[in-house]
Amino acid sequence: MKLIISPVDGLLVDGFSAMSVRCIYSTQDITLTLPPGPGGNRALQIKCVILDGHGIMGEPLARASVGQRITLDLAMKNTAIYDFYVHSCYAHDGTNSPDASINIIDINGCAVRLSRAIDAPVFSSEPVDHGAKHIYLHMYGFQFTSSQFVHFECQVKPCVHSCRRLQCESDATKTPLIPALRRRREEMEKTGNLSTLRMQTVLEIEPQQVQRAALGGFGFLLAIHFYFIF
Repeated sequence: MKLIISPVDGLLVDGFSAMSVRCIYSTQDITLTLPPGPGGNRALQIKCVILDGHGIMGEPLARASVGQRITLDLAMKNTAIYDFYVHSCYAHDGTNSPDASINIIDINGCAVRLSRAIDAPVFSSEPVDHGAKHIYLHMYGFQFTSSQFVHFECQVKPCVHSCRRLQCESDATKTPLIPALRRRREEMEKTGNLSTLRMQTVLEIEPQQVQRAALGGFGFLLAIHFYFIF
């Protein structure tokens, strides 16, 4: 895009200048570490990453292709003191526009199935000896037409010792998620005074390639173009 600088606000007059501006996105995953609690309790560490393949054994990804098997993984490193659950997750193009946003986990912590993009259910691993706990969702690479980057945001509720609830409580009241980014879920159970956390990660979708298919007997190639609008 172009940035216009003019001596007069709102008008282009003699002496104005123009420069080209390009936005560069950072696609680093975010690991959130809270300070130790009262009495020197161990710090709370939660990370949000996109993994290669379906499951929690894949390598973290910064880039993927449309249709590629991927997993959204939210993990707590140590569960000796804390527990957590995930709700109100959605994907967007970076603008938070309703036209470029989809729900992936609803306000009750349940997966929002979308053909060729989001699988159900949301999985939750059982920690062993107070080890790591993972809450994860199987997906397939997808892209909004407005950007090559897909932003994932989730609300994470940490609890002391146990959240005393299932990850997916399907009998709870269903409430539309978007634009739930600016609303907090009302907690029905006591989960201590730990605040709800917002976790984010970004995935870059690789440009789609031109595919060519041969038409037998006609002696020419038909080019099928896949393109996205930016």
